Amino acid sequence: KTGYTFGGWYEDATFSGSAVTTIAATDSGNKTYYAKWTAESYTVTLNANEGTIASGANVTGYTYGVGTTLPTAADISKTGYTFGGWYEDATFSGSAVTTIAATDSGNKTYYAKWTAESYTVTLNANEGTIASGANVTSYTYGVGTTLPTATEITKTGYTFGGWYEDATFSGSAVTTIAATDSGNKTYYAKWTESLSGTTGTNVTWTLTENGTHPDTGGTAYRLTLSTTDETSNGSIDNYSSENDVPWYNQRATITEVVVGEGITRIGQNSFANFAALTSVSGMSGVTDIGDGAFYRCSSLQSITIPSTVTSIGVSAFNSCAKLQTVGGMYGVQTIGNYAFNGCSSLSSITLPGTLTRIGSSVFINCAEDFDVSFSGTLNQFAGITFVSALFPESVNSIVLTASDLTGTAITILSAMPTAVNSDANTVKINEVDYDYGTYCGSKTITAGYTFTFFCYRTPTGAQQIVNFFE
Repeated sequence: KTGYTFGGWYEDATFSGSAVTTIAATDSGNKTYYAKWTAESYTVTLNANEGTIASGANVTGYTYGVGTTLPTAADISKTGYTFGGWYEDATFSGSAVTTIAATDSGNKTYYAKWTAESYTVTLNANEGTIASGANVTSYTYGVGTTLPTATEITKTGYTFGGWYEDATFSGSAVTTIAATDSGNKTYYAKWTESLSGTTGTNVTWTLTENGTHPDTGGTAYRLTLSTTDETSNGSIDNYSSENDVPWYNQRATITEVVVGEGITRIGQNSFANFAALTSVSGMSGVTDIGDGAFYRCSSLQSITIPSTVTSIGVSAFNSCAKLQTVGGMYGVQTIGNYAFNGCSSLSSITLPGTLTRIGSSVFINCAEDFDVSFSGTLNQFAGITFVSALFPESVNSIVLTASDLTGTAITILSAMPTAVNSDANTVKINEVDYDYGTYCGSKTITAGYTFTFFCYRTPTGAQQIVNFFE
């Protein structure tokens, strides 16, 4: 009988007495015997695959006709893993087994299946930015993971100091989650203010103490930029906002900027809103001063632009309200729109003969009685591209003085706009005034003469300087 062991023949159905194996020769009469059966017991082997079965929950055998239930997920555990059921083979094919049926027979072996647990990771960057693809949001037990490194997380003006398990940064910094770790994790980025670093191409920057801040009485700083590799030139990055520069947090304390040899470009917004800046030195290799590079450096009183500079960007010195002296500029070719707009202390400037283009509203809102000199020839001046509204109404005069004007003929156009101020409606050649409306023709310049023309206003009030020569 399947699942049972034969226990003998008995004369009654309750199996009392002894089992009968033979009918003796001396026996007589009809006989009835009852077969006795004992349910078979089989062994059960549970391979927990390094899991732990709770006390009292293990199954080591079962009886035919009764069966049994295997330990459930509540009865077995393995750190870092989720129980996936019992399987009849070690490869976990087929379906999981939860019970041994009453009709089952034979010894049984079952294998516990485990799935590594996944946990969440929360990285509090404390206003830093984690690079694309470098963020960690989870990890798997038995594998672990590596947290973002200093090259993968940034915060303008700060140096990354590691990830910590608590917001007060106690203990040691954490770099990896070990394969044996378990549970959800939260880490906090630690930052310290930067006093040095790199920017752009081949440029190193350093902040050093520079005496006492003139306004706050605290520590002032000198910002020094130099090439990382002295055999190669360097270029400071363009920054879309002054908030993005790496020295942003110290900008209000910087009183001096030193631009070392080999740096060829001062990027956009590099020193914008350096309110305490009073000194700029070096720049001997700079060719390009970017847009807004010195925007609103409200304490800067003078600057010398070396002959290597060929381009001054849009609003490069806009709103430098105390700027009184702009020296050098001997090689400048282009000046961007609004470059010196709002330099209310700037009363004069000399434009170089190398100039080929000058943008719109470059000198609007400069000082009263603003004077412009041109160091090149008349023909060079005639070749400059002027964008509208170049000079403010406060310009007194524009003077061109050059030794090589001899023999140059200028034509004063008669079709000039009607001047609002008749005093401004004149051209002066060799100290002789000519009126736009009465004089039309050429005048030959002789050696050593000075050509002066006065700013005028159109009826609409727009400031212009256009086409005094053909």
